[in-house]
Amino acid sequence: MGAACCGSKVLKHVRVADVSRVPMGMIPPTYQTDQDIENNWNKELNLYQDSNNPISTFKEQNFTKFRSLIYNGTPKSLRFEIWQQALNINSDEISVENLLDSNLSTSLSDIEKDITRTFPANPLFSTELGQKTLKEVLLAFANHRPNIGYCQGMNYIAATFLITCNGDRNSAFYIMNCVLSKFGAERLFEKGFPLVKELCSKFHNSLRSAKPNIEAHILKHNFDDALWLTKWFITMFTYSFSYETVVRFWDGVFTKGIRFMINISLAIVEMIESEILKRDLPLLSEYFSGIGQRYLNIDLIMKNALKYDVQIDNNDQAV
Repeated sequence: MGAACCGSKVLKHVRVADVSRVPMGMIPPTYQTDQDIENNWNKELNLYQDSNNPISTFKEQNFTKFRSLIYNGTPKSLRFEIWQQALNINSDEISVENLLDSNLSTSLSDIEKDITRTFPANPLFSTELGQKTLKEVLLAFANHRPNIGYCQGMNYIAATFLITCNGDRNSAFYIMNCVLSKFGAERLFEKGFPLVKELCSKFHNSLRSAKPNIEAHILKHNFDDALWLTKWFITMFTYSFSYETVVRFWDGVFTKGIRFMINISLAIVEMIESEILKRDLPLLSEYFSGIGQRYLNIDLIMKNALKYDVQIDNNDQAV
């Protein structure tokens, strides 16, 4: 299998696929539009319209359907509220202001280095205010979890949460803290990156079984994981794919667990099999560098991701 190199320089030499840089006609298509997804949710939520919190009531009274709808997509207009209920986020547990004043982390200089290169074309992060907000989310988390601190890759995850929360610092921190701390994604950033290496290993074992021709081609051309797969996992897809694509992937990860990223990655590779097999190393690297701007059927990826029987950890948290 390719080497799972997880050093701090992994993310520095590949073009970032930021949705704001992609012409609207090139956004990866799905069978469902955001309006289709919103209509599906409104159909269910209308059953609980007399409730003070229809989303919470829906979750309590029909959890199976609630979970299934999340997997099939959350609409832009309701995404944060749905994730908030699904992940049981409690905004009363932690004071972001106190965390920013605590100075428990030594990560500030590393955070500041990465801020200006995090989705620079996105309107939210092209301003000093947006960059300041992103810095504060990352610093608050680093101070909250000084044993983890800040690691390159977190910046893209935090930025994606900020986009989802319309730039609200506290909301972005609470959901990021939940996903990284309670959901188990912080293990992506533990010393030595053991979870990333595990994900890469299980991915290749599954690919060898499901698509041996693709695995053989990758090995033949020595296509190292550090050029693509490591980036997918350590940034939870945010470095390489558009925002619209990432949130669909996250809907799946939140309902299935952090190791479901393996299934999604297998489904992506299956979809682009012919493109992989006709390229050698230089062209493989170029193709994967721009994968976020290529046409991908996200609904089909999420459907196919369910068919892979990847051994998971029973301790994985999911909705």
